[in-house]
Amino acid sequence: SKSVAPLFVGGALLSGIAAPAALLFSGKETRGKSILSSLLVLTGGLAFRFALIKAGRISADDPEAYFTFASGESAPQPEDKV
Repeated sequence: SKSVAPLFVGGALLSGIAAPAALLFSGKETRGKSILSSLLVLTGGLAFRFALIKAGRISADDPEAYFTFASGESAPQPEDKV
């Protein structure tokens, strides 16, 4: 969903993964960098959790989306092999 994407990309991916990695691989490791990197990882994990919960709530508010996905050509058929 477009409303969850900024939280996921900005919070989880950039703040939780990219920024801490860039900090740790940039020059000498200091105590401040290590603490900041740890805080960014925790913040990214929290953002990921909120994004997942928000996306789940949006999905639950639209049950028609499930039925659209599960019907027609995309629905599994008895002759399908797993």
